[in-house]
Amino acid sequence: MGKYLKLSFQLSEVDYKHARFIHADMNAEEFSRQQKERGESLATIMLRSMEMQLKGQFSSEAARMEDLNLAKLIYILTSKNGAAEFKIMLARMLALSESMTGRMESETPSVILSDRNDVAIQKLEETLKSGGGKIAVFYGAAHMPGLAKTMTEELGFQESGEKWLTAWNMPAIPPPAAATPDKAPEPAQADAK
Repeated sequence: MGKYLKLSFQLSEVDYKHARFIHADMNAEEFSRQQKERGESLATIMLRSMEMQLKGQFSSEAARMEDLNLAKLIYILTSKNGAAEFKIMLARMLALSESMTGRMESETPSVILSDRNDVAIQKLEETLKSGGGKIAVFYGAAHMPGLAKTMTEELGFQESGEKWLTAWNMPAIPPPAAATPDKAPEPAQADAK
């Protein structure tokens, strides 16, 4: 998938063994244990999402995604610009899932966001106590609202600005060529035998 979309894999690009890199997340065993304690699984998260959708709580997100159907997917996969168009579709889907996850989190905290944020904040506090100097919190977008809230409301940080870095570049896609009366497509030719 990464090759098709011309993307690099995070684990191949980020040096997690760098001397100044501090792991601020649960390991797989901790994550599994926390989910078990909460009675949470991928299935329960999906059920919560479906329940909120049925209640109409994701109507604005659903409206943004209604053009992503099977026909559109087939068109994208067979298009000359398929990789670029698929990348755009995937970005929209990821943005939707981040929005939906954040909204679900506001109703019922989960291991995947809230509990992992707690671990990150704990590591941040430890680093601050040890005189850590400049610190960057490297986490997924869905985590940021919760982390920012804790950092400002509980740890006393103040927002001083923002800087956006390019994670994905979205290539321009030329519009499909429209057939005009004076430039009709050539009919297919059959081989004579």
